[in-house]
Amino acid sequence: MNAMKKLKGKLPVLLAAFLILLFLSRISVPAFSENEEIEVGIVMYHSILGSDEKAGKYVITPEVLENDLRYLKEQGFTTVFISDLIEWVKNGCDLPKKPIVLSFDDGYFNNLSYALPLLEKYDMKAVISVIGRYTEEYSKSSDTPNNNYSHLTWDDLKELSSRFEILNHSYDLHSEETRMGLRFLPNESKASFQEKVGADIAKMQALLKEQLGINCRTFTYPYGYITEENKALIRNMGFEASLSCYEHINTLCHDPKSLFELGRYNRPYGISSEEFFSKIYS
Repeated sequence: MNAMKKLKGKLPVLLAAFLILLFLSRISVPAFSENEEIEVGIVMYHSILGSDEKAGKYVITPEVLENDLRYLKEQGFTTVFISDLIEWVKNGCDLPKKPIVLSFDDGYFNNLSYALPLLEKYDMKAVISVIGRYTEEYSKSSDTPNNNYSHLTWDDLKELSSRFEILNHSYDLHSEETRMGLRFLPNESKASFQEKVGADIAKMQALLKEQLGINCRTFTYPYGYITEENKALIRNMGFEASLSCYEHINTLCHDPKSLFELGRYNRPYGISSEEFFSKIYS
């Protein structure tokens, strides 16, 4: 009887403790430290040609690319997509210990000819920034693709998607020599700029969805030209990350702002893999 009385006396305390624990269990607590930071290097490739006759600042050979991939493998790096970085920043998803991003710009056909087999050989992945106008033109062409100048078709991009994450590089903001990407034209109003440039980028977004079923999350700046106005435009359009051409290592944290204007190191011909990557990770 005394034991029952003691238990009844403790019931309010036990109930209160239970309710407190229940309340605490429902509080949303991040599964990661908000102060956590990681450094991620991004490499910028363009065209890959079988001969070194045209090799230079924006053209390398398959041998150079293979040496890079082999070097990264030996040094313990793991290639990741930009979407992997987005998920780490926003949701605390796991990343490998030494993540690195390999990016290819403009959507050259030779990326399919040379880069895809090498990525498969070394079990790596990359991202590719595609120009919509060129992709549409070559998708309609009956000519045999030429590694020297052809661009990828929609079918080519489907084939690449096993190893490449496909990014928006605008529909037709490369051929406008007066604009040179996301630049204001002389005497152009802010409203006109947002309307014309926004329409171009939105057109590419729609094509990526229509042709490939992709909800593209990342925008790559044509010519790497960035201003406060176009930074705001890209964010307002719903992109979650953007790539620049400025050469610097990226320090990411669990703030979504750290995903924008990510730096990239252009990979030229003529230097060894060790020399090139030591510039990134000095």
